[in-house]
Amino acid sequence: MSELTISQITHKVIGCAYEVSNTLGAGFVEKVYENALAHLVRKSGLHVAQQYLLCSSAIIFSV
Repeated sequence: MSELTISQITHKVIGCAYEVSNTLGAGFVEKVYENALAHLVRKSGLHVAQQYLLCSSAIIFSV
């Protein structure tokens, strides 16, 4: 499989985000949307890490 461009990846992720929003609507806790988005992005063929820890200058960020 050839590598995807940033534009192609962005298109897939935004499409998945719209699908989650349109399907679930409002009212759920953030984790529900996070899991749904991760599921759809994986289903689209991309790799996803959730709540990945980053360390920069001895400060730890959770993204």
